[in-house]
Amino acid sequence: MKLSIGVWAWFLVCLIQPFPAWSEVKVPSYSLKLTRDLIDREAAKEFDCRERVYLLTTWFKVYGKHKVTALWFNPEGQPQDEGHLEFVGKREETDGWLALEFLNVEDRDASAPLSAEVAKFYGKWKVKVFLDNQFLEEREFFVRCG
Repeated sequence: MKLSIGVWAWFLVCLIQPFPAWSEVKVPSYSLKLTRDLIDREAAKEFDCRERVYLLTTWFKVYGKHKVTALWFNPEGQPQDEGHLEFVGKREETDGWLALEFLNVEDRDASAPLSAEVAKFYGKWKVKVFLDNQFLEEREFFVRCG
């Protein structure tokens, strides 16, 4: 099969010039942190199943309307929960948070024994973070019960 000069020229232009969708993708400047406390904001990698796991986000020079998505995966690698946060960036820095809470944990103050059902929470978890449906990164953390 012979290709015309026009087809060859188009093919060469496609190789040399990036597609507009590729060249317009900009990875934002951001910071992510897993923590158990929204006041102190100390980074953590291990949590008790009685605690919430907070994903703190800070976006730098990200302006306009955006949506953050957090996909939480349990120790079996299965999707456990999904959180969304819409925000409008108007300043140099925009902070936000999403949380994972373990339900059906009987006693949050640790004074009573936990049910056997919460054993499914024990292990290595993952959270995948997206901005406007574009994957940014994955974080791992460990959950203990009791």
